[in-house]
Amino acid sequence: MWGYDGQPSVAIALMMAAYTFVRPGELRHAELDEFDPDLAIWTIPDHKMKMGREHRVPVGTQAMKLLKDLYPISGNGKYLFPSIRSNERPMSENTVNAAPRRLGYDKTQMTGQAFAPWLALCSTKAANSFPMQSSGNWPMSRAMMSDALICAASIGASA
Repeated sequence: MWGYDGQPSVAIALMMAAYTFVRPGELRHAELDEFDPDLAIWTIPDHKMKMGREHRVPVGTQAMKLLKDLYPISGNGKYLFPSIRSNERPMSENTVNAAPRRLGYDKTQMTGQAFAPWLALCSTKAANSFPMQSSGNWPMSRAMMSDALICAASIGASA
């Protein structure tokens, strides 16, 4: 992903997918006002979610820096990742899915949605390692999330 030489906004989209583990459609439809930089949280509204429930995504330091880098590129349009034809439409699904091909991956090795299944697999492994769930809005404790992210990164590095 870090070697992607296409449009800068597509490269940032790939990296944001790796940092946030959201579905490509959620990422493509992201809007600046959904991000709270003070809390480092991305709140995806219920109408954008597959299950119809609001979703809160922790956004790390690296991802927040990417958002700052992205803003001058995406401009004042509705979407953080606009279409190259109109900033009033999101980046196309084909753009996101074609990006790994430019990096040399075929469809069996990497897709635009590859990061979410890695996190699901690894979070299940992490949850089995910790008997207690955390309270509050987070489905996993910080330790569980850390283990899941390390696991997902190691899977990605070996893919």
